[in-house]
Amino acid sequence: MQRTRTTHPIHVAHVIQYFDVGGLERMVLRLAQASRALGVSSSVYAYLGDGPMRLEFERAGVATHLIERPSEGVQLGRSFDLTRLFKRERVDLVHSHHVGPFLYSALAASVENLPHVHTEHSHEFYDEPRRRAIGQWMDSSARVVAVTEEISQWREAHLGRPCEVIHNGVPMPSMRGACGEQVRRELGLCSGTFVIGCVARLSPEKDHAFLLRAFARLLQAKPHSQLVLVGDGPEREALERLAGALGVAPRVLFLGRRNDVDRLIRAFDLVTLTSSREGLPLAILEAMSHAVPVVTTAVGGLPDLLRDGGGRLVSHGDIEGLAMALESFMGRPHLRRAQGRIARATVRDTHSSEAMARAYTSIYAELLHDSSRRMAR
Repeated sequence: MQRTRTTHPIHVAHVIQYFDVGGLERMVLRLAQASRALGVSSSVYAYLGDGPMRLEFERAGVATHLIERPSEGVQLGRSFDLTRLFKRERVDLVHSHHVGPFLYSALAASVENLPHVHTEHSHEFYDEPRRRAIGQWMDSSARVVAVTEEISQWREAHLGRPCEVIHNGVPMPSMRGACGEQVRRELGLCSGTFVIGCVARLSPEKDHAFLLRAFARLLQAKPHSQLVLVGDGPEREALERLAGALGVAPRVLFLGRRNDVDRLIRAFDLVTLTSSREGLPLAILEAMSHAVPVVTTAVGGLPDLLRDGGGRLVSHGDIEGLAMALESFMGRPHLRRAQGRIARATVRDTHSSEAMARAYTSIYAELLHDSSRRMAR
């Protein structure tokens, strides 16, 4: 089907798996918000389930659509649902995220003759031949973008070709009034406590168990420390039991899912993330944008992100190394401020939501221009 393309605003349909709270979903929200000023109208389509992020999209003025089919597994009917919705909503371009959304989007975009951008947030899903075959086919039907150089290099090594890189971005918060004392009081934290924050879904790949074991080691030397875990997920009960078994439960706060992460970050002296695998996590970028130094595992795009400073890297599973890295910031406010300034400058220069939006919008415009030229022939 051929359709007359619009010039402005461009209507981009983002296809994701579900409306749960996660880094990918927050990245799509940030991109939709930042690209609006560049003449892009966004809508979001999910097919595996509803969740609290749907309300966040709607509050931001981003239309949402949930495709509900009862059974799981590959269902080509989802592509037909997307085709119908793309036509009804007069979508100009499709932007998918992760391999499942790519598959359904590619078929629907082909039927509707729509340009297709695909963002790779990780390479963890290419763990079987069928998915690797899909990955090798991607470039023939979509403009593929990775969120880190490491993902692009992995694609070249394992799928035969690299792709361009656009880093995830976050808004730059104002530092005026950035005092976390009120938040600390609300959380019941005593004055003088060193507060370590972790913002992540409580799921296996985030490996909070590793963090709890390192924190237990830290408390032996530095008892005036507090660990605040922001997020929820399937590992919560097991992690609460582990905190009790390690004897650290009184010094660990499980806050669950929160929609005021920016405010909470201001109460943290340090932010940590101990994942076994990552792309480019927004939680770390958000902490850095607030000039809060980070301690994180050296996975995914994090070594490149911290190449010029802003925090410490540790090997995944190195309990002693993680405890030492956390301790290295305690009692050293000058170090925390210096590393925080580097962290904020890094985000401002290369990982802002505005820079991310400009890069994607440039690709959108290029693809739509090429599509219009082909249709005019």
